[in-house]
Amino acid sequence: MTLRRLIPFLALANALSVPPTVAQEAATVAITGHVVDEATGEPVPDVIVVVEALGLSLLTDANGQFVIADVPRGPYVLQLFHKDYERLDGDLRIDRPGELFLSMKPIQDPNDSMITGIVGVVTDNVSGDRIPEVVVNVSGVGHVTTTDVDGRFRLPGLVSGGHEVTFSHLGYQPRSTMIEVETGHATKVHVALTVEAIALDPIEVAVERRDRNLESVGFYQREEDGWGDFVDRDDLEFWNPCASPTRSCACPESRP
Repeated sequence: MTLRRLIPFLALANALSVPPTVAQEAATVAITGHVVDEATGEPVPDVIVVVEALGLSLLTDANGQFVIADVPRGPYVLQLFHKDYERLDGDLRIDRPGELFLSMKPIQDPNDSMITGIVGVVTDNVSGDRIPEVVVNVSGVGHVTTTDVDGRFRLPGLVSGGHEVTFSHLGYQPRSTMIEVETGHATKVHVALTVEAIALDPIEVAVERRDRNLESVGFYQREEDGWGDFVDRDDLEFWNPCASPTRSCACPESRP
């Protein structure tokens, strides 16, 4: 916002608050200025306000205000300076007393457009293949992300300093490392994960004979599920050894 755009507002404010006869009789007027941040609208203190034609150099107070008293009517060049804001210059024509509202644009930090954080890629230590869906966690700050299909990840928005970062994925040994981050810089890392041996329960093996007919009617399935008491061929042969062709026994002779 330039000073030229603020003049109509100033004139309108004075037209409503100052009787024309009084304004015309006064040879000098008083101007109250308000300086605010263009982005937030908050008052800006310690702004240097210069009016060279009057030989004035003022400083805004804690509320961002300044007052120029006994100003002769006429055109002036107003200059505003602050170390954190862009310089503001403009033509100002003072005809009546009133208030002037000025906004200053903050100076952009050159690091604002740069990533401050960590970027990198995660690969398999043996094959070198990139690993997707690796969980990347910055301890203590709540920054968590996962690697994409190419094994890449980004962690922007970190403060400068050392950060402990943990990389974890099912089937791989977790890995933690301390990574230093500098303001306005992206720290690039390459992390390799080692496959973790997973202990599994031993496979139980049992050898048994199964009758096709009993299999077809679900006998063995019901036996495994624990439904009822079951007797198979082996049980019958054990109980009646004479029924087995492979066993010899002395069976009583039948009599007429």
